[in-house]
Amino acid sequence: MKKIILILITACSFSFVQSQNLDQATVNKIRVKLIGAEKLYEQGKYYETLEKTREIEAISKGMKSAKIQNLKVKAYLGLEEFHQSKKELDKLYNMNPNDEIIEDIASYESKIDSELAKERVRQERERLAEVKRKEDAEKERVANKVAEGEFNVWYKNKYGDSNINTVYSKLDRFGNKKLGVVNSSFETLIDFKYDRINKLENNINITEITDGSKLKKGLLDIERGVEIVSSKYKRIKYFEEGTAEVENFYRKYTLIDMKGRELVDGYKYSLKFNSLGYSEYWNSSGNNGVINKRGKIIVKPNEYYRVKLHDEGYISVGVQDEKVVSYAKKRDGTDYGLLDMKGNIVIPIKCWGCDFTFENGQIMAERNAGSYKGTIDYRYAIYSRTGSLIKSWSSSK
Repeated sequence: MKKIILILITACSFSFVQSQNLDQATVNKIRVKLIGAEKLYEQGKYYETLEKTREIEAISKGMKSAKIQNLKVKAYLGLEEFHQSKKELDKLYNMNPNDEIIEDIASYESKIDSELAKERVRQERERLAEVKRKEDAEKERVANKVAEGEFNVWYKNKYGDSNINTVYSKLDRFGNKKLGVVNSSFETLIDFKYDRINKLENNINITEITDGSKLKKGLLDIERGVEIVSSKYKRIKYFEEGTAEVENFYRKYTLIDMKGRELVDGYKYSLKFNSLGYSEYWNSSGNNGVINKRGKIIVKPNEYYRVKLHDEGYISVGVQDEKVVSYAKKRDGTDYGLLDMKGNIVIPIKCWGCDFTFENGQIMAERNAGSYKGTIDYRYAIYSRTGSLIKSWSSSK
């Protein structure tokens, strides 16, 4: 006959977390097995103790007991299975243990924590030892590959290579020495195809490949192990303010950035930057504009008829008007004005002539106001560097 078993069975010092419908025979079996498990624990037979607790759990229909759980914790501790002991202890805390079990926990919990701390230290030592072992093995492997002639270090320090990637040389199938970039695992990051690799700046290197009579140049980043620009240019200059001028094999120039992107269309003639960082440049049609070192176009070619960059920090431009009649052959139908270095108009583009030289911060402009009985009516005005009209247009200078 089944009975409702209460939460606490004091006769066997066995407490239940919850009541269960168990028959008397099952309860007696649990009492016997619990006594046996406690004796096995006292004898130091921890595996057998755990086996008895499993037998109790198997016949108890899911019953949870703080007393049995505490025995499991101590058995795992005796087996020095500290992680499992800690896991079972966490379960025990959720079972509402009585004061006697709490006192028992207090006697061994610090040992579990101490042993887990020691194990973490031991595992870290083992990890560091394994790292060193692998590093030593890698050094030996690298030394063997170099000794066997498979790879040869090619001026590693000269090119400022990183500790990970290195420039190596290798013979191709024709017996020619070619350079490439290899990482610490001897995985090829950049293929062995270069005849020379020269240091440029900012971890950027110039590559050279001989193609018939042409020596083609490109850019690579050894530290990152990437090719920035394939070897296709005739010349590559130094980077300034994030850009470098390159020349192709068709006598065209352009500016590239640190990622190898061409910033402007190909132009004629190499740039000559002034002290302010600006230069004139010409397109294939022979029209010129103004550009700065960062590749920003200030004045586009074809935007004005004539463009001239002045070192003082301004740009003179002309606009051609074919409808304008040339007086005394002094005009070619072009009106002139001045721009600042942002491309803004400072002096209106309606002057016949300006010497474009400022004196005391002022410049005189000249234009035609018409004619009277065949005589040209000249007018003059004075502007400041900022474009302010200091003296209005009049017939007197």
